[in-house]
Parts: sequence; structure tokens; C-alpha cells
Amino acid sequence: MVWAAEKLIWFHQNILSPVDGPRSHFRPSSSGYMLEAIQNHGFIKGYLMGCDRLLRENSEKWVYPTVEYDGRTLKWDPPPKTLY
Repeated sequence: MVWAAEKLIWFHQNILSPVDGPRSHFRPSSSGYMLEAIQNHGFIKGYLMGCDRLLRENSEKWVYPTVEYDGRTLKWDPPPKTLY
């Protein structure tokens, strides 16, 4: 499952995103977050963490720290290395 998810995310990042353009208000992007979460926590937990991140994807100001990236101010929210 992890292998299939990695390939699907690779397709999204390298084929679909360049055509559609960057839309994420976070750094790392939501697809990068899900990929890292799946690699660190396994498919089920990583997928759920990625889905939670997608639900929070918007341009509203939240309590996240910010970073400057390509002239844009983005929310900094990397996946946690450990869960409880």
C-alpha cells in the first residue's frame, strides 16, 4: 500500500501539479505532507494525517508559523515525527 501511495503522490506532484500550478498554502505542500506522513507512520495513519491536512487547506490565517517561499507567505506545518 505504501508503494502504491508513493507512486500516486509522485504522479500528482510531477505530472498534475505542474499543469495545474501550485495551490497549497502550506509548506510542505499537502501532497508532500501525506507522503512524509505515510513514510514515517505507515499507510493508515499517514493517509489519515494527510486527509486531515487536506481538510485544513485554505488561505485563512491560522495559528501556524509562517515561512517565505518564492515570494509567498506560507503556513509551516510539517508532519510530526512521532505520534504519542
